[in-house]
Amino acid sequence: MRILRRMVLPMVVWSVLAEGAMAGSHESCPSIRSIVVSRSVYKAATASGAGEWIGVADARSEGKVRRFMEAVFYPEHGSETSRGSLGKCTYELDRGIVDLRFRPDANPVVALANPGAWSQRQGPFGVLYYECRGREGDCRFIDPSPAAARSSPSGK
Repeated sequence: MRILRRMVLPMVVWSVLAEGAMAGSHESCPSIRSIVVSRSVYKAATASGAGEWIGVADARSEGKVRRFMEAVFYPEHGSETSRGSLGKCTYELDRGIVDLRFRPDANPVVALANPGAWSQRQGPFGVLYYECRGREGDCRFIDPSPAAARSSPSGK
């Protein structure tokens, strides 16, 4: 019985602490409907309202957002999907593409909330990254920043 207590209690404490550490805003690439364009600048609010997505189309790209193409996540060294930064969400326009970047108050360390939707890839020079090519809502992640957690309707 003592052995069981020694094993179970630390596991329960660890799981509560881990959940609290990752409490934050559940985010995903913005829906096509939520993206607003003004000239060549594309913007959308984050789900938490604590920041925004922003992208600037190059001179060869323009028009309405037609479809979501992909999201890219760069894990911190050795952390797989638990910690890293969201590189971009890419959308096809009438002509060309635009990359939207997650821009809350700062570029936060995030964790993937739906790891099954992401595929590991290897880029140039051995850089590992994860790519999500499903629907934009499937490419979910957690922004654990305090500002996002306070702004999120559910606190998660």
